[in-house]
Amino acid sequence: MLAAKAGQKTLADVADRIHVMTYVGDEREAVTAWEQANLPLHRLAFGVRFYVDNGTPYLDLPDNEINGKPGLRERQRVRDASLFAYKKRLAGVFIWEIGQDTSPTKKNSLLKALHSATKEAEGNAEL
Repeated sequence: MLAAKAGQKTLADVADRIHVMTYVGDEREAVTAWEQANLPLHRLAFGVRFYVDNGTPYLDLPDNEINGKPGLRERQRVRDASLFAYKKRLAGVFIWEIGQDTSPTKKNSLLKALHSATKEAEGNAEL
């Protein structure tokens, strides 16, 4: 799908945007494969999961974990994904699945972490 025979079109030739979801894994690997195939990064968006490694929705973590190291690790993972997408000038990120987040009004929300990372990137000329 990423490579085509001479004269054939690839998915990137006919689609405005491609969404890639890795579920459990490193989104960066998907972007690297796309890059190595010389496909346009500005058409690629990757999914950011709103659940932890074992498949548990972030929302279902006990309060002491959401407010402790596990929650902090998940918020940092989401922030890192957003900053990576911004630095690579990707089409963006999308969320799977937003219903697995805490309320966006809470300070420990993954959506809030994603939003603050985006605002940080927009305000940082070095990125």
